[in-house]
Amino acid sequence: MYQQQINQILQVISQPRIYNDARDQILGNFNRIQALWGAGKAYYARDAGPLEMTESLPTQRFKAIGYAKRGAEDCGRVESKQTFALLLKSSIVDNGIPQLEQNLRCLFGGVNCSVKVETSKTLPDNKCILTVSIIDPATNRRYPAADILRHLSQPQQYQQLNQALSNNLIQLIPLQELSEREVEEYLGKVPDGIDPKVWEQAKLNNPDPKKFIPIPLIGFQALNDRFKMQQFETQQQKIRLRQLSDGVSEMQKHVAAMKSKLEECRRKKVVLANRVLKVLIMQEIENRRGFPIQADEEKLRSRMESILSELHAQTKYKGCLNELMSQLKQVQNQQHRSPNVHLDDSVVEDIKNHLKNELHGIEHLIKIIKQDNEIVSQTNSSHTATAV
Repeated sequence: MYQQQINQILQVISQPRIYNDARDQILGNFNRIQALWGAGKAYYARDAGPLEMTESLPTQRFKAIGYAKRGAEDCGRVESKQTFALLLKSSIVDNGIPQLEQNLRCLFGGVNCSVKVETSKTLPDNKCILTVSIIDPATNRRYPAADILRHLSQPQQYQQLNQALSNNLIQLIPLQELSEREVEEYLGKVPDGIDPKVWEQAKLNNPDPKKFIPIPLIGFQALNDRFKMQQFETQQQKIRLRQLSDGVSEMQKHVAAMKSKLEECRRKKVVLANRVLKVLIMQEIENRRGFPIQADEEKLRSRMESILSELHAQTKYKGCLNELMSQLKQVQNQQHRSPNVHLDDSVVEDIKNHLKNELHGIEHLIKIIKQDNEIVSQTNSSHTATAV
């Protein structure tokens, strides 16, 4: 039926009977262009008036289906049932929100209510949207937005509101969320100029029926507004992402500074721990003056002496180290004597580094054992002196 309606309209306007010559064909093509554009007047007969080409006609091609949020915009902590929105020219907001609230307060009586602008948002084409709530000062209760909108929608009240806003009011927007019954009624009626099959497919393609509803975008202006809004939101998101990126960079710098401070504190902690350990050792030595050597101390001394003797034993670590050094020298001598045998320099360097590390480790261990032996000797001497 929808396609038949389109064909009937195009057939009537494409075959006008006015001049009965070639000019009718030119006029028919022009009428067809107007029908596809959705604007103008189509003349098709001498005894009939022109057919008005509007955007609601099914022949209009500039149309699409978009999706809008079912609920209200983010109104902060205030429920959408207690707020409504004003679509304004942004020039009035430039004068300041307090002045705007004062003008609205005078409109609603001034004494028995107060007006509060909850949020404001800038839109493209020099527009802005404000969410407003009316509060009773005595009870601090917000009036229902439905009653306020019903009152302001009256022609006289709407004119007064527009005058209070310096003739900058564009539209009153309710923010109350649609009920399930209202949504079903809306989806059950196909908008003018939209193919029923396209409308049904739009309902099936809804990404989240609980949050969004399909809306028709009819006419070039609606498509252009939608495109501008998407560009504006994209730009706002880019600005927000840039701010987040700058914040992350600052946090990274802060984290790097904190890491350096933490590393400095860790080094100070190690130094202080070593100093405390030395103090504890000296304190323990002083506390042990005059006491005989305990069994565990004697056992520890004997164990250290055995470790020291084991390190100096020719068949143990020192002997193995000497053997490795002699083998390394033999390999080097063989390299000088026989040029055909070649050992990779990196391998030789790795062996040297490994042996050097082993030697440093053994020397460090010997140094620790010697220090412990000195401490034990001091303890013995102190005990002997006390005994005498």
